[in-house]
Amino acid sequence: MDANDPAFNVSPGGASGFLLGVDALEEFRVFTDTYAAEYGRNAGSVIQTVTKSGTNRLHGSLFEFLRNSALDAKNYFDLADQPIPPFQRNQFGGSLGGPIKRDRTFFFISYEGFRERLGITAVSTVPDSLAHEGLLPSVADPSACTMQNPGGCAAVGVNPTVTPFLALAPPANGPDLGNGEALLTSSAKRDTREDYGLVRLDHSFSPAHSVFSRYIIDDSDSQNPYLSTLVPGFPGESSSRDQFFTVQEKRVFHSNWLNLLAFGFNRTTYLAEVHDTHPGLTIALAPDRPVGVLQITGLTSLGNNFIYPFGSYSNTFQLQDNVGWQRGHHAIEFGGEFRRLVMNGPFDLFVNGEYTFEDLRTIGVPFPYASNNPPLESFLDGAPYSYIGTNPQLSDSDRGFRQSWLTGYIQDDWRATPRLTLNLGLRYEFYSNPTEAENKEVNIINVATDTAPTVGKFFADIRRRICSRRDLAWLGN
Repeated sequence: MDANDPAFNVSPGGASGFLLGVDALEEFRVFTDTYAAEYGRNAGSVIQTVTKSGTNRLHGSLFEFLRNSALDAKNYFDLADQPIPPFQRNQFGGSLGGPIKRDRTFFFISYEGFRERLGITAVSTVPDSLAHEGLLPSVADPSACTMQNPGGCAAVGVNPTVTPFLALAPPANGPDLGNGEALLTSSAKRDTREDYGLVRLDHSFSPAHSVFSRYIIDDSDSQNPYLSTLVPGFPGESSSRDQFFTVQEKRVFHSNWLNLLAFGFNRTTYLAEVHDTHPGLTIALAPDRPVGVLQITGLTSLGNNFIYPFGSYSNTFQLQDNVGWQRGHHAIEFGGEFRRLVMNGPFDLFVNGEYTFEDLRTIGVPFPYASNNPPLESFLDGAPYSYIGTNPQLSDSDRGFRQSWLTGYIQDDWRATPRLTLNLGLRYEFYSNPTEAENKEVNIINVATDTAPTVGKFFADIRRRICSRRDLAWLGN
């Protein structure tokens, strides 16, 4: 069963960034290049895992791993005159497996927990102390602008409308860069929680006929002080909840036929949102929104990233059948899969707004800047280069996308001689045109010729795909 999330095409895993449940794995394989026709959908590597099952003997395990800042050294970016940022990571869990009915029915359960409190050191570029007063190095003599000689600076001033947004940038604590900018090194703590659980039941009807069912859940969340930017003051929260249910029947026909019939249901959820740490201060088109992005060329962005908030709730239904047949020197496999994708959730891009500030001379506008930092001067003057924003009161980004996949393959691993093996395969893939549950899909199909969006199908057509797999293995002397 494929465990990737269909909305963002990411592998299973939670807020920790790790794949938990290693104690529940019996074996794994990694295919890195020319894998068999059985595997498709996308290029790149394929990781295949097999979970443990119970046996006639009761067996289990317990574990805990601890890592903390007591034995850590400072990293390159930590401030020399400050203590090591706090860090504590606990990974703990256990497993238990055994018989329900001897030689027939077995169970296996596993749990792993992850707790981390990590101090993160971030380095950002912010306006220096003179810039906060509306003073920037001049074009004629930039070196004359210093704290000891503010009269040598270009007095560009600060637009009163900009003043509360300029205050979003904390005072710099690092060296000045000579253009109204300076470095800021900060440290904040990120808290992460993740819990993984697995339950598996196996039943053997006979030595040639067995079935198993498995349920996996991975629930996590993280409080990230730097979710949007490396400038402190714009934290956010991300969370995920993945659930995977599988039922598989294995049957051996005679001595050279094997059939694997499986059904899977996956539900993956990803949520992320920012905290409104500056109530009443906004650049959005709707009131009571968190501060959006202030993108000043050369500086680290201020505010909350324009992609937040977002949410994704995806359901994947899979039905597949794989047959293996051993005939003489041929190991033949063939099978197919039907997959139904249900992807729901909002994606409020630019709902909090984004202002950009740049040097207008790069697009041919001969603006008479007084300083050697035109983007920062434009910000202090309140003269943006562009603004992007959407009004959530006038739009609805919540969508329910639907799509069906149908795939089939045949693979023959032919041992032509004791030293030569040929791997021959053919794969077929069909993807339906995505639809939206309430017919709210729209797309610009041809950006070169279309003068307006097209309501309806995302693509002009969907082509059937047939691809072949061929390779050989030669055993030398």
